[in-house]
Amino acid sequence: MATQVLGSVDGDRILERQRIANIALAGLIAIGLGQLADLVTFVHMISAGGLATEANPVVHQLAGSVGLSTLLLIKLALIPFLALVFVALARMRSTWLAASVVTLATLAGLFGALTNVLTVA
Repeated sequence: MATQVLGSVDGDRILERQRIANIALAGLIAIGLGQLADLVTFVHMISAGGLATEANPVVHQLAGSVGLSTLLLIKLALIPFLALVFVALARMRSTWLAASVVTLATLAGLFGALTNVLTVA
């Protein structure tokens, strides 16, 4: 009987790990899609109207100082960086901070994409 209880506990642990892995995967996908949407719409906006169409003064200043190609590389590198921050926080069991990174990174990317689309429209 003790082996059945132990087997049940092991099964519960496996299910819990699978659930956590699914949540983490969803977070990574959300970060990636939000930031990628911003990047794609940014490229379209810049190609349609030039750098002057960028409303974010930080991005505009950065593009002026490092160049457009470097800015695109920075925006692209931001995706795996944010994903790594999320994973590191999740592994440290900082659930609230990890969820905050997913939420802020996703919303920032989607907001950027929305403003880029509205600028071109």
